[in-house]
This record gives sequence, C-alpha cells and structure tokens, in this order.
Amino acid sequence: MYQITERDIPLLREYRDVPSRHHSLPLHRLLTRLRTEGLEGKTFILTVQPGKEWAIGQLGNRRDDPITFHDERRFDTFKAAQWALLRLRWEKHAGIPWPEDLD
Repeated sequence: MYQITERDIPLLREYRDVPSRHHSLPLHRLLTRLRTEGLEGKTFILTVQPGKEWAIGQLGNRRDDPITFHDERRFDTFKAAQWALLRLRWEKHAGIPWPEDLD
C-alpha cells in the first residue's frame, strides 16, 4: 500500500488549487490512499441542503448503525467541505501533522 511521506505535503496545495478530476498522477495516488479504508466509521461529505449546505458525515461501526455528523460544522461550499474532509483523512492516515501554513 502507498506510504504517505512528507514529500506528499506539496500535493495538498495542488489539491487546494486544482479543480476536481484534473489531478496529477502523484496527487491521484495520494487521494486514492486517503480514500481507501473500510466502511466502519468512514467519513464522507453529507448534503444538508442541496446546493447550499454540506457537513461531514460518519458511518457507524455496524451496517445498521445510523449515519451521524462528524461534528457541528457546516460548509457553504462543496469545495470547503472537500478541504475539511481531506484534512480529517490526512490526520487519520498520514501519520504526519497537517501543515500549519494550510489552515
């Protein structure tokens, strides 16, 4: 499995600056790694009000557990929700602190 290193940090800036689906191969590889996990407790973007408000949802540990909100934050753009989700997944899987200059 792809191991995330400090060399991947510049790819976070690319993700912030490049429109969806037009990513370089190294960024695509990083995103695939961050998105690859079991369904138990997986975080995802949840539409609260279509086209207006998004949140981060979280699956339960079992199939019949309800979906919950990861926290109380709401986002007024899908892009902001994507950025927040990327940070959560980075913190969970990278083993490297989130760069302070990206806040």
